[in-house]
Amino acid sequence: MLDVVQKKSKQMFSMPSFRIALLTLTLLFTIPALIAHFMDETAVLLPYYTSLIVINLFVYLNTRGLKVNYWNARRRAWFSVFVTMPLFISILLSLLLRYDLYVLSYTSLYLLILISATIGSIDDMKIFLSEILLFSLTALLNSMDSFKISLISGITSVLAVKLMGGVITAISKPLTGLDGFKSVKALAELTLGDRGEIYEKALDSRGEEGEVNLGVIRFNNSVILTADFHPGPFRAGSAEGPGIILNSLEELNPVFMRAASTHERNLTMRAYVESLAERLRELADSSKSCCIGRPVFKRGKFEVVAFRVGDHLYFLVSGRPIESMEDIPHEIQEEVSRRLGVKCFVVDRHDSIVEEGYKVPLPGSELGEALIEELVEAGREALAERCYHEVLVGYASGKPDWSAVGRGGVRTLAVKGDDWGLLLISVDGNNSLPDFRDRLLNRLSSYGLMPVLLTTDTHEVLRTKEPFNPLGYRGDQESMIEYVEELAKRAIDSASRSEVRCNTSSFRVKFMGKREILLSAVTVSISAVYPKYLVPLGLLPQLAILLLLT
Repeated sequence: MLDVVQKKSKQMFSMPSFRIALLTLTLLFTIPALIAHFMDETAVLLPYYTSLIVINLFVYLNTRGLKVNYWNARRRAWFSVFVTMPLFISILLSLLLRYDLYVLSYTSLYLLILISATIGSIDDMKIFLSEILLFSLTALLNSMDSFKISLISGITSVLAVKLMGGVITAISKPLTGLDGFKSVKALAELTLGDRGEIYEKALDSRGEEGEVNLGVIRFNNSVILTADFHPGPFRAGSAEGPGIILNSLEELNPVFMRAASTHERNLTMRAYVESLAERLRELADSSKSCCIGRPVFKRGKFEVVAFRVGDHLYFLVSGRPIESMEDIPHEIQEEVSRRLGVKCFVVDRHDSIVEEGYKVPLPGSELGEALIEELVEAGREALAERCYHEVLVGYASGKPDWSAVGRGGVRTLAVKGDDWGLLLISVDGNNSLPDFRDRLLNRLSSYGLMPVLLTTDTHEVLRTKEPFNPLGYRGDQESMIEYVEELAKRAIDSASRSEVRCNTSSFRVKFMGKREILLSAVTVSISAVYPKYLVPLGLLPQLAILLLLT
């Protein structure tokens, strides 16, 4: 479902580079001057350039004061290109065919209002009317006829945009709960900005109440945090949840493991993530003495590491044997807990994916049932293993400047018993290429501990134009492996005897739910299509103005 949203939003908001926009603007400014000079018609240049200054002043005013960062120089430049182009065509018609300079002013004003209303900062149509009046007054530099054309064009453009807003409301209101152009602004924030606040509020009003299960394994100088919410979607809700939690609890030397969850368990608001971080801190502070069991390793259709912690079971699951896997559904965790009769955390290691596609072990499917059976078998063995109240534990972390790693960085934790050892490598990233995963773990296996790679599934490392960004996909794999290896050595070398403490709890939140995930995908899919029809449809009055006024 998310794939649909990512691809469609890429279609919606993709634009060429700033250099191309700047070159286009330069041509829009210089070509009329060259033609007018050649034809000895330089008098027409004054109203043209005055209009361009007014138009581009409006562009600045309509994008000022925005809290999001997507209004960068590139997008402002393309905004200027779009609203200037009709006037450019208009002056060419004026110079070559003797049309009025402002014959296409409707299109410029229509695009100005449309773009401002959809992703700008101004919502009040009265402001647009005053801007149109100012623009029309600049047409007086040319003639009274130009003033009339501009005034009629401006009023018509406002009505056209209002009508389009009504159509968008009819489409978006049932899907998002948002009116008119507010839904487009929400999508722009969601896919381009640094925070989808409009979308978050809409989601929270329609979200499904539920509980996030939290687990804490506390050592003397480090802590393992587990939660079964999903990071997403885009820049809203829990998209950057793991990194926020890790940074909030940095002084605890944390490692984060994401338990079984799919996009329906996306949190509706970032505020829930911040509350979860505080709850995890409380759990760590109030953790009680317990034991950690000798890990059980199983490799069938999946690769499973299972171990007991107190009265609970933890499963670290990799889809590497099937090469490419995404998101273990939460129902799998619930079913395994039911069959074993103990609380279970089924951690999705999220460590093997290819760009061509992936499998999901859905409940009731052959793959899903195979996973449940393997987990139940491993869990029964893990419950029978010896449990240790003290172990050797070492920790090291770093924050490399890799495009595939979010704010949470890379965390390594070495845990050693009498005749066993686990080396956890937790990366705040979104999955890993299979070959990178294999190379990394093969390198680390020589240190005498069982290496386990986990990624948090953060969506911080994904962009509209980069929906696939696993570990090893970009950058020098060898230098990345060497970096992680150095952290692993530091963790192993720093190991000291530690008491084992643990705690679990749950926290009430609002999830997106299956319905909102479906509606979000439908909304973006429709949003990527309707501009292709609604925007050209809104240009029909331009034909009428051409026929009536020229």
